[in-house]
Amino acid sequence: MLFLKRFIIILLQLIFSLFIIVCISTFPVLIRDLSLNMKLYFASAYELLRKIIFFDNESYWEASAVFPRVLLNIKESFYILGYSFLTAFLFSAIVVYICFLLLRKWVPQLSSLFNLMEAVPDILVICLLQLAVIYLYKKLGIHLFQVVSFGQERSLLLPVLSLSLPASFYFIKSFMFGVLHEEEKHYAQFAKAVGFSDWYILNRHILRNIVDELVINSKTVVWTMLSTLFIIERLYNIHGITMLIYEYPTPEMFFLGATAFFIPVFLVYKLYELLVPRMVRGERA
Repeated sequence: MLFLKRFIIILLQLIFSLFIIVCISTFPVLIRDLSLNMKLYFASAYELLRKIIFFDNESYWEASAVFPRVLLNIKESFYILGYSFLTAFLFSAIVVYICFLLLRKWVPQLSSLFNLMEAVPDILVICLLQLAVIYLYKKLGIHLFQVVSFGQERSLLLPVLSLSLPASFYFIKSFMFGVLHEEEKHYAQFAKAVGFSDWYILNRHILRNIVDELVINSKTVVWTMLSTLFIIERLYNIHGITMLIYEYPTPEMFFLGATAFFIPVFLVYKLYELLVPRMVRGERA
């Protein structure tokens, strides 16, 4: 009964969120020629809702049939986004483990350094990576990565690095803050006093208690990466969904792109809340 109640709540949240996306999709119609067009806005929102409810693959989008064309663009964007998220998380986990297990006395200095690196603008990181690859190729003849996608040649590694590196700084900061906060608690101090190793304490106790906080912070990472995705696709000539929205800025295309990102992210986090036991999620739960 409790599970059914939660399912209904999640379903209502999803429907309400999709309605908000519809309102946002038609928002450009509201302000046109420096004046408010309420009548045109509601008419556009109603038309978009009608197309969604009575969806027709051939008539939904005026340019062409929606599927399978849009699926190819969505797939391209999810490749970049998915690999970037996994790279950022794994890199940050490795860095934090190295810091706390091998470089323990330098953790305060390293924490300040990563806080400083997180403040570096994403666009600057992207440009520096591109310049570094081009410089190495021109000076040393070393072709590390494909700089842009062209024809059959896809640029994957450099876009993934460009998107994951800024995100990894935020992950590292959150990870280190969580570990430092847990180390101050009595259970961690007691475990050290009785002789347990740092490796055992970090894996057996601290990690379990910060996993929920990391999941919450990962939401910020996901939405930050989404906001940078358009720049990545534009600079590296990747034909993803954000580029398609840029080329065809219509309410119908914006709704498709926004829901393509929102629904998977929404469902993943809601499934985590439903299925992961509260004990596994640590003390925050």
